[in-house]
Amino acid sequence: MAIRPLSTLYFADFELDRRAGELRQRGTAVSVPRQQFQLLLALVAEPGALVSREQLRAELWGSDEFVDFDAGLNFCVRQLRLTLGDSATQPRFIQTVPRRGYRFVWPVSESVTPDRPSRSINHNVLRVAAVVTLIACSAGFGALVARASVGPAVSAESRIADAHAAQGFVALNDEWAFAAAERAFDRALQLDPGHEVALISMSRLRAAQGDLVSAGEFARRALAAHPASVRAQVTLGWTMLFAGDAAGARDMCAAAVRSLPGISSARACRLHAEIELGVDHRALIERRLAAVEGRPGQAGTAFLLATLQARVGRFDQAMENLARALADHEPDASFAMVHPAFASQRTSPAFLRLTSAAGLSLSELMRIKGMNPVDSAIK
Repeated sequence: MAIRPLSTLYFADFELDRRAGELRQRGTAVSVPRQQFQLLLALVAEPGALVSREQLRAELWGSDEFVDFDAGLNFCVRQLRLTLGDSATQPRFIQTVPRRGYRFVWPVSESVTPDRPSRSINHNVLRVAAVVTLIACSAGFGALVARASVGPAVSAESRIADAHAAQGFVALNDEWAFAAAERAFDRALQLDPGHEVALISMSRLRAAQGDLVSAGEFARRALAAHPASVRAQVTLGWTMLFAGDAAGARDMCAAAVRSLPGISSARACRLHAEIELGVDHRALIERRLAAVEGRPGQAGTAFLLATLQARVGRFDQAMENLARALADHEPDASFAMVHPAFASQRTSPAFLRLTSAAGLSLSELMRIKGMNPVDSAIK
């Protein structure tokens, strides 16, 4: 259905007020960066219809090519999915049509909608989903949200900082080009020392390198600059978990879940933190494994499987899935060296061969000092 201009739109528990330029979830305003908001408007204008990448390019950037379009759009879609609590691999709202564009698959109405899509629309979505390959999106520690709120146009300097952050985000998460990503984030932070995405991404980068002291510093800077940022909370929670502070990680991520219940990365952080604190979650993990293993070949789930299998002692299977995740450059797989699920495997030849072949190792700083990165980070 075509949407009338300036109407208030409803989908799931969200309310999109086009006139006020505001997105609300269960009555509470959600901070949405300008380009995310424009992207959402373009997608909901014709629910269920394909919106091509070229259409989105024209809608979001027009003739302004200050940043690589493909990287910028991928970055914007990732962020919008995370704002909505959505997933590329199991989309509730935004479905990827590979190499063509995106479609909004949840029914949109100008009156309050039910909690679930209608039966007819849901069947259509299922038929489409069965014949397309969905692009995996970071759903764990890599989850990010941009810093800006809907409002006046941002300055040219801020837009350049955003462009560098977007390029670094893609280099880090899609390409594992750590040096290039660091250069891009450094440039973004020179222009805007409080840039949320750059700070969070630098924390992720340092964690992947095993430098958890620096990772924690960047995460705390992000949260100090953006105290309402759930993504900064989750980033700090994961960093604390990697550094061995399981109680702090549990509390930080539990607070994030209370703020944004749909954020799977916070729930996963809390789960692993509770396991480190001695909570027996084996039955829950087995149920989750059965659910994920029941969808063989699903993109972006190999690292999730590996961590859960390692938690219940299925290390042969865990190493097979870890190999897949590393080969596919799943974003969260870059944390294999510091993830507590693999603590017992860190010195095993199979684990070291896999991580070394993928270019992962403990940071040069930690190797030079002869320190265990986890031990040093919590002293």
